[in-house]
Amino acid sequence: MDTLPQFLADRTPPVGADSVENAAAKVSRKTVRVLLPLPLADAYDYSVPEGVEVAPGHFVVVPLGKRETLGVVWGEGTGEVATEKLRDVIEVLPALPMASALRRFIDWVSAYTLSPPGAVLRMALGSTSALEAPKTELIYRPAGTANDDTLKLTAARRRVLEALKDGPAMSAAELAHLAGVGTSVIKTMASAGLLETVERIMRRSFPQPDGTRDGPTLSPEQKAAAEEESH
Repeated sequence: MDTLPQFLADRTPPVGADSVENAAAKVSRKTVRVLLPLPLADAYDYSVPEGVEVAPGHFVVVPLGKRETLGVVWGEGTGEVATEKLRDVIEVLPALPMASALRRFIDWVSAYTLSPPGAVLRMALGSTSALEAPKTELIYRPAGTANDDTLKLTAARRRVLEALKDGPAMSAAELAHLAGVGTSVIKTMASAGLLETVERIMRRSFPQPDGTRDGPTLSPEQKAAAEEESH
């Protein structure tokens, strides 16, 4: 499993972010223990910035050395390191927190197998793709000016507006295919104020079922059982 989700792959902590912050302001901050999916002996303490709400089980992004990594809030900070010396939690991910039962199980497996808890967490996480924010895309719908009968429109633009008439907003690719135009026509119409854009979560695509595909080869006994069930 890749430790970092894709959205963290190219990110690095801002240089000098901790050095320029007023250390005195950090003294009274809340601290939390964050377990990282790495073969480390224990969770690390981090400072929680003002206005950030975190609780045990939350998935967070934290700095580790010169990079950022994923972690899970494991509890309150130990207080072993002065708060002003701790680095800040960077982000709380928009995902459901890890259940307390699973966190207890990870601790139990770690103790039973004498394995670092972070290594057990890494196995428990499996894939981190579910923690990433959903991808979005722009879809297009007619703007209010598109209904002006005095507008002089090209045939291509008229087909685009006709394709959208009384229908849902569509992506540039969908709309271009339906109207028989290039995507550049769609984007030009948006720039001209004839179309307006709306952001939506990208729909997942799945292969269409093939009703003509041959089924598995059945043994004589399986065929007899299938025929009996069909009657």
